[in-house]
Amino acid sequence: MKRGTPEHPKIVRLGKVLGVRRYVAVGLLEMLWHFTARYAIRGDIGRWSDDEIATALDWQGVPADLIRAFVDCRLLDEHVSYRLVVHDITDHADNAWRQCLSDAGLLFWDGSAPRRSQRGRPATETPVTGIKTPVKLQMIPQPEPEPKPEPLLYMGAEPPISTELGFDRFYTSYPKKRHKPDAKKAWKQVDGARHLEAILAGVERWKASEQWLAGRIEDPSTFLRQRQWEDAVPARAADDTTAAQVERLRARLKGQP
Repeated sequence: MKRGTPEHPKIVRLGKVLGVRRYVAVGLLEMLWHFTARYAIRGDIGRWSDDEIATALDWQGVPADLIRAFVDCRLLDEHVSYRLVVHDITDHADNAWRQCLSDAGLLFWDGSAPRRSQRGRPATETPVTGIKTPVKLQMIPQPEPEPKPEPLLYMGAEPPISTELGFDRFYTSYPKKRHKPDAKKAWKQVDGARHLEAILAGVERWKASEQWLAGRIEDPSTFLRQRQWEDAVPARAADDTTAAQVERLRARLKGQP
């Protein structure tokens, strides 16, 4: 979090809107950044429901009240395509966040590239154009380049512990309801929250497979641990039932003189 954030008017207003002390507002915002960097790295946090966001931020009140407060204080913006996005995302993402986005070959939600910020280089504004230009400092050594962050590191700390976030959406869509506690454990092991959309899409593909239509469906925990959502669905074999064979024979005979 940047210096001066606890005194920023937006934070002061956030605390008043939510009816909480300012240190609570600061903590909510910090948790929002961590959650976004981990589970909505492009800043398109609207992919998660209000309830899921509130759960991730450990908010005990009404989820809609929390989201509305973030929007009213211009910390989040409503968006036609993404529902909710982080306001001024390029100003809040640090270099570790930008590097992870770059490594994944992604852009921020607004289409901007995740260029690394140049810390330690002051800038001035020209009175005519207002364009910021670097100021060359004399006798002051330039800062050393920041090392490339390790994968999945954020702000030099270990990534957050995997949670059950999104599990209910998966379990509701999965056609076989069995061993739910084990399925929750598997969800955490594969960090299902990060792969939620891919997992849901994989479930829908497998629903049309010959194996699942025949009732041969793995337990949800097995599906997750084996990362089956990443597997290609086998092509359906030709129908070799007796009725199908008779129909094919009739079709061939009908075509003969």
